[in-house]
Amino acid sequence: MKLKDLKTGEQAKVTAISGSAQIKKKLLVNGISIGAIVKKHYSPALFKIIYLSSKGKMLGIRMADTAHIEIQKLEQ
Repeated sequence: MKLKDLKTGEQAKVTAISGSAQIKKKLLVNGISIGAIVKKHYSPALFKIIYLSSKGKMLGIRMADTAHIEIQKLEQ
């Protein structure tokens, strides 16, 4: 499952990150790596940005970049 498929309020565990080194570096600097738990927050489709939180940090990621992040949805 891709990160872009996650619904608002759901949590997931990051299982793989592909794409450019720039995307990987941005995620790593902000505490999102393989094994990290992320939660999706309200993200207006108009702006094409997805807002996530992980380890107490809030992060906005472009919708196109979320296609490179594989996740495993967690049960609540």
